[in-house]
Amino acid sequence: MLDYDDEIAATTQLGGLHRTERGADTLPERAIYARSASVGATLLREGAAALGPLILHEGWAFRYKTLPDGRRQILAYFLPGDVVGFQSATFPTVDHGVEALTAVRYASYSLAHLVADAGAACGRDALTAIAHFAGAQERQSDEHLLTLGRRSAMERVAFIICTLFRRVRALGLDCDGRIDFPLTQQHLADTLGLSLVHTNKTLKRLSGTECLSWKGRILLLHDEPRLARIAGLPAG
Repeated sequence: MLDYDDEIAATTQLGGLHRTERGADTLPERAIYARSASVGATLLREGAAALGPLILHEGWAFRYKTLPDGRRQILAYFLPGDVVGFQSATFPTVDHGVEALTAVRYASYSLAHLVADAGAACGRDALTAIAHFAGAQERQSDEHLLTLGRRSAMERVAFIICTLFRRVRALGLDCDGRIDFPLTQQHLADTLGLSLVHTNKTLKRLSGTECLSWKGRILLLHDEPRLARIAGLPAG
């Protein structure tokens, strides 16, 4: 059974071996094509033809769906090494959009190469590797539904900050409890099903616990165990 740290690792395992050096100009091995995009660029458009899975090599992005009136629900965040648009390997169109949260570099790979490489990297056969990945994704979806359905506003904000911090740390991209945190209050509101005003008030309350603070968009985590307790998460 996956524990929490295994779950974090599994969500990036399929793409992790495809990370490249920051700023590298060469086409990643086995990639069909590679591209760069600026902040706010659309990587996948809702309803567009599926082009196969992508790997995010650099930067942050997020997956979302919108209602006819324009309201948006952010479903997931992608960090370097994550698989983007995995469902496009099996469906003719994508039912969600993906937007760059920062400047990004990404590449497209065939599903066969992606799964075979992942199996070799984690010492499993391809079928077990994909099942491991799918199981971790399912558990993350369950946590997201639990957050929206049952966690309080304070717990929701603590949850998203703590889980993203742990994912960044697992990639070795933190620095003494500090990470670049590109989410705005609007992103948090669209992720957690809160109004912008409620999100702002909740962030102020959370900052008052002295678990964390911000300097610009740099997040400083002062007391992760306490933040995890507020979120209802196991100790990291």
